[in-house]
Order: sequence, then C-alpha cells, then structure tokens
Amino acid sequence: MSADLPFTIDTSFLERCIQTLDKAFHLLQQVDTDSLEYDLYRSAIIKEFEIILEQSGSLLRKRLNHFFMLQKQLLGSISRMFLGMQVIMIY
Repeated sequence: MSADLPFTIDTSFLERCIQTLDKAFHLLQQVDTDSLEYDLYRSAIIKEFEIILEQSGSLLRKRLNHFFMLQKQLLGSISRMFLGMQVIMIY
C-alpha cells in the first residue's frame, strides 16, 4: 500500500471468496459430470465468481474514489470494465 493514501481496504472477504472458488473448482474436477455434486459445485463456482466480480468492483470504487472529480465518471468507467469482463466470460 502506498503511504500517501488515507486508508487501507479490507480484502479478507474477497480473499475468502477466491479460496471458496478455488476449492469448488477442484472438487468439480473430481466428480462425474452426470452427478448431482457436479451440478452443485458448478453452481457454486458461477455464484462465487459473480460475488468476486461485485466485491472487486466495490473495492475498486472505494480505492479510486479519491482520484476522480465526478462520482458518475468513476462509476461509468468501472461499469464498462466489468461489463467487458462478463462479455468475455460468456464467449
């Protein structure tokens, strides 16, 4: 962290979500694709990825808030960035 920034951001929830996503992915690879567990782990991976995107956007907004004059400008920039990530993920 830079010393000139006024605060630190708690990333413990984001780190926990990443660990959960990783664990679900490893468990998904160990089960048969026709099993109920496969559907369960697959759903968990999708949901956890969505939570990580939302949390990342929230943390990024908090950090960049001090560098933008207009709040609207900041939100538009972050929204376009995450929308692009979601479109890439679909394809």
